[in-house]
Amino acid sequence: MAGVGLRPGVGCCEIGGNLYFLDSHRDRYVRISPELQAIVHRLEGGEDVEPAQVQALLATGLFGEDRTGSPILGPTSIGLSSPVGQGGARRPRVKEARFHEGILASLYLGLFHMLAKRISLRKSIALAIWLSRRGFWRSSEVQVDGLLGTFSRVSQLFPKRNTCLADALALKAYLGFYDIQTSLIFGIQTSPFRAHCWVQQGEVALGQDLEVVRSFHPVLVMS
Repeated sequence: MAGVGLRPGVGCCEIGGNLYFLDSHRDRYVRISPELQAIVHRLEGGEDVEPAQVQALLATGLFGEDRTGSPILGPTSIGLSSPVGQGGARRPRVKEARFHEGILASLYLGLFHMLAKRISLRKSIALAIWLSRRGFWRSSEVQVDGLLGTFSRVSQLFPKRNTCLADALALKAYLGFYDIQTSLIFGIQTSPFRAHCWVQQGEVALGQDLEVVRSFHPVLVMS
């Protein structure tokens, strides 16, 4: 029987003994039943399960057949416990940003704020990742800190309530224009439930309050 793994675009984390999923294709956060969680843990432990139990997992839409032998819950369930550098990683020194960087930040922020409620999460993420891989401007003169400063100043011109997703997508695309590759991190809290999205370069959360970021459990990482 084929193995089982998370579908592409689905992430998972475990909090307080419960499994929480983000399905970016359907734009939903999900908790599965204790019975299904038990099946997942049995599979993670290398135990055999009944075909009907595997089918029950597949029926959730969160899992698919996997022949690679990779862990069923994927890397976000067993790593990335701290999405920032230990003690707050130091950012590299950089030169001051130029005027065109502000124009570009405005364009990306405007684009993703406009699209926030108009297209699906899956399409928004795909667009940000596609733009981030263009690498139009490659220069050692431009590095992360100067770009972050420009982006932060420009972002003050846009709404700030519940806009972490639009801001993160715009920041990823913006940095990618300068060939700076980053990851989108989606995190959650429980009791009460809250979700957050931010951008990281390695272990450094970019433009984020470190204490805020540390309070969220990473559930999905997309590069």
